Amino acid sequence: MIKIPNDAIEIIEKLEAHGFEAYVVGGCVRDTIMDRSPNDWDIATSATPSQVKKVFKRTYDTGIEHGTVTVIVDTEHFEVTTYRTENTYTDHRRPSGVNFVDDINTDLSRRDFTINAIAYHPKRGFIDPYGGIEDIKSKCIRCVGDANERFSEDALRILRAIRFSAQLDFIIDEPTTQAIIKLGHLLKFISKERIRDEFTKTLLSNKPNTINNIQCLGLMKYISAELDSPDITIEFVSPNAKNLRYSELFLKHGISFDIAQKMLRDLRWDNQTIKQVGLIIKYYEYPITDKIEVKRLLRQMGRNVFEEMLQLRGLQNKFPEAYNECFTIADLEISGEDVIATGIPKGKIIGEKLEMALEHVLKFPEDNKKEILLKLL
Repeated sequence: MIKIPNDAIEIIEKLEAHGFEAYVVGGCVRDTIMDRSPNDWDIATSATPSQVKKVFKRTYDTGIEHGTVTVIVDTEHFEVTTYRTENTYTDHRRPSGVNFVDDINTDLSRRDFTINAIAYHPKRGFIDPYGGIEDIKSKCIRCVGDANERFSEDALRILRAIRFSAQLDFIIDEPTTQAIIKLGHLLKFISKERIRDEFTKTLLSNKPNTINNIQCLGLMKYISAELDSPDITIEFVSPNAKNLRYSELFLKHGISFDIAQKMLRDLRWDNQTIKQVGLIIKYYEYPITDKIEVKRLLRQMGRNVFEEMLQLRGLQNKFPEAYNECFTIADLEISGEDVIATGIPKGKIIGEKLEMALEHVLKFPEDNKKEILLKLL
């Protein structure tokens, strides 16, 4: 028995009152068996999307072409998906179409791994045709049916297997491992965004060293050619944070600021992430010998990124008093308008004067007073 939220039970009971079947399925069942808190609760049903929308007043389409409707109960949102089979996969990622069916076992047969192919009903209990519960107990990642077929259908499942092994601290079974080695080349058909997401989830897990398995299985070249270094084994020491883990990964591969930024762009990261990780790498070996250097780095990097770099270097709380002193132009007791009021003409020179004032205040913080700074101009 597992505990299901009352709102999910309400959806199941309401569907059944209208003559349909319904179960909670997938990751929420797996996580609950493992005493983990699910991020969400997914429901599978024999009702078609149009029938689901007739049963519930508050719904919206989230993947209607694949049979998914989101049902709102109070403030909670639940994805309700019709039992289905999938047509031929033409691009090693998505089926060309789906067919709705009325049998939960048929629906479970299309899923990726046995641990995700478990359904649960609050009265009838588990439906587990592929031994997923036993695999959870054994801490094993195993494909539903033939691993070669599952990975040929959707090559992203290759990285999902590794990600689940990292997140759950499970071992990938031998047939699944051999299929990964055999079919790893299919990752070239997967978008960089999808690869980035699975790779990042592995990197941010409690077992980030699982990244080494990606190398051992011959997959790293499909993530980034620059990381494809068989001779490098990484033991991560950084906290579980995106900027820190990526920075540590790049630094331990000896990757420069410019190459790191290129790699992050290739993985379709946002500009903020590219900039922040780049700054950590750029200033990682910058000497921090006094408070003035701390303030210069604070100015260049911003407080949050600077503190992340200190964490990575094991220098937390280095010169903490610097944070309370002036280290940006915005912290100065004079503004551009004050400079203009002295008779200096508008233009580039205003910024230069403010930079000069800031450089002085970095060294002499007690001089951050309007009357003193104006005399320096």
